[in-house]
Order: sequence, then structure tokens, then C-alpha cells
Amino acid sequence: MVVDDEEKANILNTFFSTVFTVENEMLGEIPRNNENPILRVTNLTQEEVRNRLNKIKIDKSPGPDGIHPRVLRELTTGSVPQDWRIANVVPIFKKGSKSEPGNYRPSDSYIMSQEDTNSAAVPHAAEDVQGDDRWLSQHNRFVLDCKDKEPDVLFVGDSMVQLLQQYEVRGRRFGGSCFSPLHALNFGIGGDTTRHVLWRLQNGELENIKPKVIVLWIGTNNHENTAEEVAGGIEAIIKLINTLQPQAKTIVMGLLPRGEKPNPLREKNARVNQLLRSWLPRLPGVQLLDVDFGFVHSDGAVSRHDMFDFLHLTAAGYAKVCRPLHELIMQLLEETPEEKQVTLA
Repeated sequence: MVVDDEEKANILNTFFSTVFTVENEMLGEIPRNNENPILRVTNLTQEEVRNRLNKIKIDKSPGPDGIHPRVLRELTTGSVPQDWRIANVVPIFKKGSKSEPGNYRPSDSYIMSQEDTNSAAVPHAAEDVQGDDRWLSQHNRFVLDCKDKEPDVLFVGDSMVQLLQQYEVRGRRFGGSCFSPLHALNFGIGGDTTRHVLWRLQNGELENIKPKVIVLWIGTNNHENTAEEVAGGIEAIIKLINTLQPQAKTIVMGLLPRGEKPNPLREKNARVNQLLRSWLPRLPGVQLLDVDFGFVHSDGAVSRHDMFDFLHLTAAGYAKVCRPLHELIMQLLEETPEEKQVTLA
């Protein structure tokens, strides 16, 4: 038995030297010219990639890219979502087994450029500044409504949507006989921005329901964003709606003028509407309701009879907005000829 430390070290050294090969002997001579390159160009066809993915073992752990093999196997079907080609899509894990593709919810962010990310298109929960947690309480109530009710029409947005419930339209209230027969839900929260709506929709407010029409009215509270960023945030919301509720038709309400007299915020809202008119036609199932409601008079002033604080609408102001909105909603809810044939049969 070896007891001397130095002798133990020599024995181990001898053993390891017989096991390991000198690095240079393993690699051989490294080529110094282009006549015998180490790396060669490998051309792969789509069929070869598909065959490889079909043979991938789905019970293995994800590789360096973090994508589970079962998700990669799903790509062999060829049904890659269109948004993957036009946006930066991030799979958001919901619940259950992480190896199941159905337990991930795709989400994308609108990117203004390769260097700068549009903050208006980044989901973010509203801060509880006042300390009463009302914002989150309202969100949780909306999520419960999604489980208990089956709306045909869903309103989403800020206080412009929220106050629809409190004002009479054509002598009828939002909760009475105007939109109520359409089985409508109102998910409006005062002060919300595009970031807050994105967060809410990604966290349960579009689950367990299948609305036919979604009305989106958001953007006037994005004070820290440019018109281009606000329009990009609205576009990101629409893409999310199209992903989570592909059967729904979306109505985007144009931003209203704000302030008693002309001001930079009013100009920015007008610019947002201009951008939306240009951008939205390229998205499926979306219509922009941006009509002249007559709020701005010939002298550039806004009347308090239409906007009591020169931002929020009075009952008379809502009447001007809701007439064309109601007509458009009814138009989108009408049955197609094919649906009528099925109903008659």
C-alpha cells in the first residue's frame, strides 16, 4: 500500500499520462492554406430539415436555443403562424407541462427599428400609485367575466370605453338597451395606455370567450410616446387580438381631439389617426372608425357640451360617437349568406 503523498502523486501522474493523448497528436496537422479547408459549405434542403425534425426525440431536454423538441416537431406541419414572419414572437408559458406546445401563448412586440424598442408596444401592468390596488382588482373582475359570460361584442380601452356605461345614448344606457342586447362586455379602465391594455389582454382578458366583434379605443394617455410609437402600440394590440381571437372583427376607434383650443397633444392624436389609416389596411379583420364627429368648431375650439373637461365626452358627445359605432357593429354582426343557409337548413 502506498502511503507517501509524493509517491501517490507520481502514480496518478503516470496513470493520467497513459490515458490522455497529446492534443497535437489528436488534431493532427492543422492545414495552413485553402487547399484543404476544415469547414465546408453544407447545403440543406427543406425536405432534409423536415426529415430531421420528424426524427427528433421529443422526450429530450431543450437545446441551447431553449426551444423544446416537441415544439420543433410541430414545425414540420408547415403551418407556421404568419406573425412569425412579420414580428418578433415570444412564446409565453401559461400553465401545465412545458413540453406541450399548446401551453404556450405567442406574443409579439412592434419594433420601431433594429436599435430602439417601442415602449408603447411592451406589455406592462399599471403601477399602484395610490396604494388601493384598484387597477388590478378591475382586471381580475374582467377575467372572471370572461369565465362567466359569453359576449358577442367586447369593448377594450381606457376611460373613453369605461364611461360608455354611465352616459345615455339616444336616451338609452350602455347597460340598457343599446349595446346590452348584443351581449357586450366593457373592459375599460381609466388612465390606461397601450402598454396596460397589452398586459391585460395577455393575462386573461381574452381567454374563455369568443367575441364576434372587439372595439378597441386606446392611445390618448400615452403621453410619453410619439405618435409613431402610439400607433405602433395599437398595432401590437391588434396583432395580439388576431392571434388570440382570430374569429373576431376588430374596430379601432380613432383618437379624439383633446383640449379646448389647438395644442400639441391634439396634433399628436391627429397624427396617430393618420398613421392608423395608413397601417391598418395591411392587417386582417380590422376597421378604423375615424369620422368627423364635429367636436372641433370652425375657430378650432372644442365645446364643453361635447367634452365636459375637454377630454371626456358628455352624453351628447357619446351620442355622436355611438351612432356610427353602433351601425358598424351591427354591420359586422350580420350573418353571411353562407351562415344564413346553414341556419335555414
